[in-house]
Amino acid sequence: MNQITRAKMYVSSVNLSDTERGDAALATVSLNAAFSPDPSTENHKFWISTPTGAVTLRLAAEEAELYMPGSFFYVDLQALEEGETAETEVVLRKLEQNGDWSRTIGLSRISERFSGGISVEFSVTNKVVWPAYRELGARYGLTLTATTKDGS
Repeated sequence: MNQITRAKMYVSSVNLSDTERGDAALATVSLNAAFSPDPSTENHKFWISTPTGAVTLRLAAEEAELYMPGSFFYVDLQALEEGETAETEVVLRKLEQNGDWSRTIGLSRISERFSGGISVEFSVTNKVVWPAYRELGARYGLTLTATTKDGS
């Protein structure tokens, strides 16, 4: 089993739109990195390791009800070995080194579960997880788990 990279994010917006064919509405859910200036909080600890980040989900409007603006989610990524699968898979599409202090990773996927796809981008300052993101085209399992602002 490979290392899991966890970020904490909050839902910043949910936008509904009709499809071009006029059938069921679609939703675009945007999540951003959780943050806090208070070093005693869980959000501050996550913010130190992933100071910037965004997840965009495009899904059926009824599924978007799970993602209320202001709600918090843990976003877990785990590298998949050859032959392994995950309910939601994303592929490493972007890898940029920002000096010796940060690495930007970008993952995306057109998914059956998420009608219009998924995009994930993080700036990661925690060097311990850098080796998990080194090969473009690598596949990862993506899991979003509801949590609270303070992580309880």
